[in-house]
Amino acid sequence: MARPFHWEEMKYIVEKNSVEVMVRSPADEAVYMNWMKVLKKKYSSINDYIKIVVMGYSEIIDEKTGIRKAFEPKSDTKKLIFESEDVYYTIRRNDFPYWLEPNIGHFVLWTSEEFTREHAGKILHEKFPESDIIYFSNTPDKKSVKGVCHYQIFTRPKDLTPITLTGQKLKELKNNNFNV
Repeated sequence: MARPFHWEEMKYIVEKNSVEVMVRSPADEAVYMNWMKVLKKKYSSINDYIKIVVMGYSEIIDEKTGIRKAFEPKSDTKKLIFESEDVYYTIRRNDFPYWLEPNIGHFVLWTSEEFTREHAGKILHEKFPESDIIYFSNTPDKKSVKGVCHYQIFTRPKDLTPITLTGQKLKELKNNNFNV
């Protein structure tokens, strides 16, 4: 039976780089697929949507089609985007999170340029000092948004007692219809 992922499963999945098993709830997946259809009618790509709406880039609108395309960061993006070593980034709650237990938050760190995992970790530990954090950047073949650098971030309050997994973790996930 399909169910939300718990913290120890998320840690294991990320450690084993088996992130393809992460899924949204069936209801959230349906909403996401409908949203993608609407997005494709308004923006030239998901990359342009992220750059314009999430990262604050300027947009160019095609006069004939009304389709929006990202141009360059706006001068007033300081409201949304913070600057660190000439790399713009923003952290925001994932609008379409994976199916997680309620005590787990799902955020995305969007960046204008690639930076190291260590740099991302420093930013995240400053942003979420009272939380346990799991984060990763997908390999290029696993990214759904290929044109904007980003990290998936999972948080939970540090004071929670951990759950220990036993046995064949990925096999159990497969048996629970997580399509490994």
